[in-house]
Amino acid sequence: MSARGRRLVALLAIGLLGACRAPAHTVVIYSNLPSALLSFVEGAFEDGHPDVDVRTVSLTPTEALDRLRNERARPRADVWWGAPSSVLAVAATDSLLAQTHPSWFGAVPFEVRDDNGRWIGSLEDPLVIAVNVDSVGAEVAPRDWTDLFQPQFRGKVLLPEPWSSEAGNVLVATRLAMTTGDTAEAWGWLRRMDAAAARYVANDSDLVAQVAAGAATVGVARLSRVEEAIADGDGRLAVRVPEAGTPLLVQGIAVVAGAPDPQVAAEFVEWTGDPGVADGIMDRSHLMPARDDVEENPPAWLSKVLQTLRRQIVPADTLAVHLPGWLTWWTDHVRGQ
Repeated sequence: MSARGRRLVALLAIGLLGACRAPAHTVVIYSNLPSALLSFVEGAFEDGHPDVDVRTVSLTPTEALDRLRNERARPRADVWWGAPSSVLAVAATDSLLAQTHPSWFGAVPFEVRDDNGRWIGSLEDPLVIAVNVDSVGAEVAPRDWTDLFQPQFRGKVLLPEPWSSEAGNVLVATRLAMTTGDTAEAWGWLRRMDAAAARYVANDSDLVAQVAAGAATVGVARLSRVEEAIADGDGRLAVRVPEAGTPLLVQGIAVVAGAPDPQVAAEFVEWTGDPGVADGIMDRSHLMPARDDVEENPPAWLSKVLQTLRRQIVPADTLAVHLPGWLTWWTDHVRGQ
């Protein structure tokens, strides 16, 4: 082979090595968000940051919290995304989260962010009433929570399990946290809701599927799960946004304390709050952005919800402190009473 040929082969080899070279950065994300959403995020962020490899690890909030505690001395994750605000508040108290202040920090209501920037509300999921339209006519379909207490719905309502679902946590906690003074009225409201229940369901998607199948006429469910089923073609379901107010499940994002690549972690948090990214997130998850300035041109399903949505937000610190005691009291004095 000539000298020129050897030089050409060498240049080609160098080019191939460059093309195959691993990205300079890796960002590891612990998350419980839907797989379709995480796949979109991985591809979209990598497209705009070709030197970054995004790796997501699917974990429940409890699993992620336990893992972060076990990895405290040598963290392996950079970002935690999707955990409820109450769990993030506990992690912040345990010094597991680092401060970060993306440009959109101020666009998030103060109730759904940590004052010190250790976590920020990223996504919201309202609790709504899912209706089986084959079983309940539009003229008698419930429009508010107290409609579920009417005789025609007694024993026909599916409710989220308070002990094992985030939706159940929020349903109980919101009623109590929104009450000023004596909580007797709130506990009475929860007893009436319990009397309306056919049963409690731990899995949000299962609850919606059971309402659609006619196992119950109505159910209290996360908006994202109902809209997902409707988008998949289930014409048996309709959404009712309660007129008196809608409890919100807030899912946040945080940089892990001691993250292997804190700079890229902060860049990822910044990116998730971009309005253009928010559109992609809503399309793939039916979750609402927590920042309150990106709803000017919402998708059709969200536009309809926003017409009657009255947010009820429980501060994360209140949930972290009071929720365990509230759930214990609910079990002893409400369930089945």
